[in-house]
Amino acid sequence: MVDQINARVRVEMPLDDLLVCYHDDADQCNCRKPRPGLLLEAAARLGIDLERSYMVGDRWKDVACGAAAGCITIFVDYGYSETYTGPSPAHVSATATEAFDYVLSKVRDENH
Repeated sequence: MVDQINARVRVEMPLDDLLVCYHDDADQCNCRKPRPGLLLEAAARLGIDLERSYMVGDRWKDVACGAAAGCITIFVDYGYSETYTGPSPAHVSATATEAFDYVLSKVRDENH
């Protein structure tokens, strides 16, 4: 199912790459969030400056992963009942659209 979804994403979006962790939490791998393995791999493979990159996610594992990789973190708060004690995100949004608008505004500000 994940491969089918990702195949559709690749058709619909101009991506440089798409990385996936197929493990579960019990595997304790470096690529499973909140560990930053996939972000670090992408940065090495594609020459990404993680300190200037944004990690947008709707789970606290996403925020922890982005923070561990040195990214600017954006949390989309859909009200899931999860406990988190890690670093605070740079921004909290109510929707993904709001989160992406925030990132785009920051990028525009940076380029002017």
